[in-house]
Amino acid sequence: MQKRQHNNDIPLDKKTWLNMSQAIAYLGFGSKNTFQNWREEGVKSNGRPIFLPYHKIGKIIFYKRTDLDKFAEHFKVAE
Repeated sequence: MQKRQHNNDIPLDKKTWLNMSQAIAYLGFGSKNTFQNWREEGVKSNGRPIFLPYHKIGKIIFYKRTDLDKFAEHFKVAE
């Protein structure tokens, strides 16, 4: 029987789904409160709010890694 690889052994940049602490570590900044504000109130960009996409199962919040990448791209200043 083949053993399943434990999810914590996978590098963050290879995972599809991240929990809150993994998402903060992946972006390299932020806090639980910051992420909550980004989800609920958004961040102004060019005069309009950009909301952090998330998924919720019960009380557990997950972030899709590619959504985090897209969210961060909204705030790119220059190449």
